[in-house]
Amino acid sequence: MPRAIRPAAVITSLTAPVLSLLPALATANPHNDGTTINWFVGHFPPVHFAPSETTPDTANLQGFGDRNLTYLSDHLTGFNHAFYRGTSYRRSEALIRTSDLACNPTMLKTPEREQYIAFSDPIYVVLPNMLAYRPGDDWKFTPHLTDGKIDMHSLVQDRQRRGSVTLGRSYGKAVDEALQSVGTVPHIAQLRHSQLAINLLDVGRIDYVIAFPSEISHFRSLNKQRPDGIRYFPIKGMNELIKGHVGCTKNPNGLKVIEAVNKIIRDTNPYPLFKSYYLEWLEPEAARHYEALSSQGAALN
Repeated sequence: MPRAIRPAAVITSLTAPVLSLLPALATANPHNDGTTINWFVGHFPPVHFAPSETTPDTANLQGFGDRNLTYLSDHLTGFNHAFYRGTSYRRSEALIRTSDLACNPTMLKTPEREQYIAFSDPIYVVLPNMLAYRPGDDWKFTPHLTDGKIDMHSLVQDRQRRGSVTLGRSYGKAVDEALQSVGTVPHIAQLRHSQLAINLLDVGRIDYVIAFPSEISHFRSLNKQRPDGIRYFPIKGMNELIKGHVGCTKNPNGLKVIEAVNKIIRDTNPYPLFKSYYLEWLEPEAARHYEALSSQGAALN
């Protein structure tokens, strides 16, 4: 389960990123050519924690993406580094697209993004959004299983099964299209925050939640009276694992950073370490599923 981790000393916390302030706030390294990587990092526990949005329970925590970034920045000795915490992914993309050199350490690569973002080789692999349910409730989902995976188009039509999703969130094509096919319906609650949905699942008010397993583990850890571990079904049409990359401005400066990141990956093989960071945020059921996929070769290489 999640543990308190000593915050990395190199990270500068800002609640309102302003590009003109970057050089003065960069972590200087005398052994480089003065190039500064402006890292824009979101708030999406337990991948990243923004200091401006932490609580007493999370103030001393670092997400697995934060720890990955600390490792990379420590090894990117040819650059200065400035860290901007709490930047949304949408804002990060805009800055990467328009800045001289901006990067995000945990990006998903898509054909659209590749038009204006340079991506590193994969640096980590995680479980995708899955259907989470309480132990003993397997039978509720039997009619909607195909080869052990949930058919979301079938499930969303079942008015006997109450679920929840987060407003404005994209879950991937398989889930998004199923939700769009039914629109707003009373048996699928649309809440402002996934933590609310996970709390409702814990107390039996709903039957399932769609979310990342690491996300569910984090928010359940905040509930001191939580019951036994949650169970998961993979979702039909979703990738078994998701690969994350460093994404930088697609210009000579950004390509220079990406080349350096790829060299670190080749020379130091951080995958086992990054995997261990991620496993700390998974409950046993999800961890077993992740390890099984990894052992079958559905991983980075």
